[in-house]
Amino acid sequence: MEPIWGLILYLFLLAVVVVVAATRKLAWWAFLLLTPIAGFGLAILGSLASGGNGTAMGWMAFSSLLLAFFLAVSLKSRAQKLADGDHVDGYKKCPFCAEQVRDAAVKCRHCGSELPTTDATIREPS
Repeated sequence: MEPIWGLILYLFLLAVVVVVAATRKLAWWAFLLLTPIAGFGLAILGSLASGGNGTAMGWMAFSSLLLAFFLAVSLKSRAQKLADGDHVDGYKKCPFCAEQVRDAAVKCRHCGSELPTTDATIREPS
């Protein structure tokens, strides 16, 4: 395969990974920046391990795309984390109406329900 076709294929597959990350509401820009950097690093490792074999370098560079694709598919988005009840960026899910509320909230602003208190939400009297 000519090197230009390998580059075109790499860029196409990188675009696929970025689109998958964007549709899953992940930081697509991180995949766009870090995948080629990881591919370059893996290509250098492949070159060192194989004594300069170009085929090994190509396979190692393309393996970064495979790793990025599996990472994009397996990571949870912010919405999925909130739906699972995880605390994300200072927010949690209201157990009554399923809307997001701040961790420190004692009453849901959407449904008006009293939220269960945890050690983190108990405030000391001032």
